[in-house]
Amino acid sequence: MNSARISSVHHLLWLALLAALAGCASNPGPPYPYAVITGGGPDGWPAWVEELRFDGYVNIGGGSIGGRMTWDSPPDDGAITVMDYGSIPRTVYARWFSHRTLTFYEIHLELPEDTEQRMRKFYREHPASDYRHALMVHISGDGRLRIWWRAMCRGFCRDDPAYLPIVKEAVGEQIEGDPSRYANRTAQQRERGRIPPEPEPPPR
Repeated sequence: MNSARISSVHHLLWLALLAALAGCASNPGPPYPYAVITGGGPDGWPAWVEELRFDGYVNIGGGSIGGRMTWDSPPDDGAITVMDYGSIPRTVYARWFSHRTLTFYEIHLELPEDTEQRMRKFYREHPASDYRHALMVHISGDGRLRIWWRAMCRGFCRDDPAYLPIVKEAVGEQIEGDPSRYANRTAQQRERGRIPPEPEPPPR
């Protein structure tokens, strides 16, 4: 192999190495095994979540939530979705309908810049070998959203469960929508006594 070809091969190897290093630098961090828990509350504020996305593309879907839980801190449990990936999300998007006020809400939320750093520390203190981790997103029919992280011990732990607040509370923006699409479900909520018999104006 002549010197020109050797030089060319070395050049290509350096380019490949630089590309790999650049990929590592842009990586949001090591994989973190966790599930997603969606819930609601407080009592009397059920909602239907139309869409819940992380980083713009990981769609958790939606469905009926809450209305019979509390809005305490830390939050109650909820429906569990198993995640196929383990990076910590940087953004959250949600759109939901309030059965009580017949209004739609939407929120585009960037998680705090120190979320990844805090999660690294939380996982060191609660390793995945001993704890089951979950990202908890709770949405209320009065327009609020909150995000916590939870670690549940697989065996016996003194601090089971452990919680870490990510977004203690955020408020969605009212958007246009057709409440008649949820007329049957709203009527069921009224019949069951979970919301007042007549719509109420959205809370300020």
